[in-house]
Amino acid sequence: MNLQTMRSNGGSMHGSMVPRLFPSLSKQMCRRRQCMTSAAPMKALVLDLGGILIEPGEHHRQAYNEAFHKFEVLQAHSPTARIVNWSEGFYAELENRSGSGSKLQYYFEAQGWDVPNKITKGVPKTPEEKQRLVSELMAYKTQRFQRMMESGEVELEPRPGVVRVIDEAVDLGLKLAVCTTSKARDSLLSTLHMLLGEERTAKLDCVLAGDDVPKKKPDPEVYKKAAATLGVQPSECVCIEDSTTGMQAALQAGMRVIVTYTDATKTQAFEGAERVISALGYPNNVTALELKQQRLAQDDRIHMDVSDSAIQFLMNPRG
Repeated sequence: MNLQTMRSNGGSMHGSMVPRLFPSLSKQMCRRRQCMTSAAPMKALVLDLGGILIEPGEHHRQAYNEAFHKFEVLQAHSPTARIVNWSEGFYAELENRSGSGSKLQYYFEAQGWDVPNKITKGVPKTPEEKQRLVSELMAYKTQRFQRMMESGEVELEPRPGVVRVIDEAVDLGLKLAVCTTSKARDSLLSTLHMLLGEERTAKLDCVLAGDDVPKKKPDPEVYKKAAATLGVQPSECVCIEDSTTGMQAALQAGMRVIVTYTDATKTQAFEGAERVISALGYPNNVTALELKQQRLAQDDRIHMDVSDSAIQFLMNPRG
C-alpha cells in the first residue's frame, strides 16, 4: 500500500502496517508485550517519589542555587569568579544525566573540582574535602527546601491521579511502597505527610529512602529491598517511575514498569516499560483495577500523521 492508496482510504493506517513501515516502533511495542505476558499477578504497587508524587524541579533548583551563594561556590576555571548558578535548562539536563544519584557529585565530577568555596576555604583537593563540600552543600539545600515547604513557599501537590490510584490500591488489598534514593528518610517522611496526610501515609506498607540502601538507582537494590519488605516477588509488583534511571532500576529488580514522564524526561526512550504516559490521571485515567487486571502496551507521546510527503512522528504536547 502506497501513500496515495492510504490517502484514498481516508488517510488512516491499520495496526498491521506499523511493523512493516516502522520496525523500531514495532520492536519497542513487542518488548512491551513481552514484559506484559511474562508478568505474574499484581500484588503490590510501588511508587518513586520524584516526578510521581510531586513534580520535580524549580524549587529544588532554587535551593541548590541558594546553597551555592551561601557558601560562595565559584565556577570551575572561571576567569570572572562567578558563583555557580544552575539554569532551568541545565538543571533539567542534570536531572536526566545524574538520575537518583547526587547531582552535586555528578556536577563536580563533570565540571571539575577547581571550585573555591567557603566550606573548604579554597579549592577542595583531598577526597575528604570533596566529600565535605558535597555533604555540606546538600545538607543546606535539604534544610532550605524543607523550610520552603513548611512555610508554604512551595505548594506540594501530588501529580494527577496518584492519590486516587493509591486509594484504589488500598481498597483492592494491594500492598503499597514508596521508594527513593535521593532523599533521607526524615525528609521523605515529612514530604509524604505533607502530600498524602498522616492517615494515608500510615497505610504505606514500605517506605525506603536514600539512607536505607547504599546504592542509588539505576542499581535495583532499593526495589529488591521493597519487594522483600512487602513479602512479594518483584514480578508481582507494578512500579510507577518517571525517568529512564528509575525505570532501569525497577526492570533490573524484575518489576513491571509504568512510566509517567515529566517535561524533563518525556524525550527519553523508556525501552522496556509496559506503558509510557503523561499522567495516571487525565487524559489516561489509569486505575489500580486496570493495572491489576490488564496489561496494555502504550506510549501516548507518539502520534502518526500521514501526509502527501511523509509520515511524521509528532511528540504529543501533553506532559
